[in-house]
Amino acid sequence: MTDWRSPHTLASTFLTLVKFVHVLDGLYIWEYVTTFQMEWEVISRQRPWRWSYLLYFGCRLATLAAVSTELAGFNITTQFDCRGWLTTLLVFSYLGFALDSLLIVSRSVAIWKHRTDVAILLFGVWMTNVAFLIYGITQVDADWDPESDACAILRTSRNRANVLATLLTDVVLLVVMFVGILQMPSDTSLWKLLHRHGIVWIALATIAEVPPTTFLFLNLNDAMNLMFQTPALVVMTIGATRIFRSLHQFGKPIVISASYLSNLPTAASGNEGSVIVIEGKPGDAAGTFKSSASAGSLAVEFPTSYGRYRAEDLYPLNAIDEEGTETEAGTSGVRSMEGE
Repeated sequence: MTDWRSPHTLASTFLTLVKFVHVLDGLYIWEYVTTFQMEWEVISRQRPWRWSYLLYFGCRLATLAAVSTELAGFNITTQFDCRGWLTTLLVFSYLGFALDSLLIVSRSVAIWKHRTDVAILLFGVWMTNVAFLIYGITQVDADWDPESDACAILRTSRNRANVLATLLTDVVLLVVMFVGILQMPSDTSLWKLLHRHGIVWIALATIAEVPPTTFLFLNLNDAMNLMFQTPALVVMTIGATRIFRSLHQFGKPIVISASYLSNLPTAASGNEGSVIVIEGKPGDAAGTFKSSASAGSLAVEFPTSYGRYRAEDLYPLNAIDEEGTETEAGTSGVRSMEGE
């Protein structure tokens, strides 16, 4: 049986931890760089500002700061303040966890159509998790090891409470989202519905929390206790931010390539993800073009060669509004044009 406390095993597992951390941190840096487009569109004012971008930017930057701090600490070979480094690392990491969870809370509240009791439950769970994370920061302990020329992170088993609290928070969020999605009327398959609302990513993030919690309770050694905490943070942040991006694809113009619109440049001023309604009645030479994502309207011309208009020609199917609520492609505009 392996002696997890022997000097040889401790050195081996620490080296494995350092290599594993480099791979995961590099993966997140790649994810951040390749998905920076949304930040740039907000900075360059190609997208309208929304308060929810603060959460999105915050969790991405906090996780980026965490992985950068982690890489710096594991690559410095001269003595430095290990306790200060570890405290900084945990502040960024736990801030990333908290903001990731808050993004998911806001999504869950939107799925439940802002029901007060659900919102109070979820924010109460989130605040409890934040309290445990703050407690975890106060329990850090690290010291410089001259033999390995690296920081030795000590007494990591103290983090059991906050890591377990994070896992339980993710489980509650997953269950609440799942129940809320099951109550939503939809003619699509359950798998497509779950995938569309990002519950698959939340499930993966929750599963990623299981290994660090398990190893902390096993307490084999400090390196093994830390082995899966970075993967949990990276998976959680990637999952939460990918859900956010998939539900906030606004601000880009869409092009309506349909022959019944005689003025395409004018009609293409809507926003991606918005519901477009063209109102009119049979025999009209022109109607009104409206977009749910922007105020105002403009006139569009109807060709005389078409007697009926199909819903799939006029509406983006299953559009999602700004609150993240799925809107089935309506038929009100079509009916008004058909005189029904």
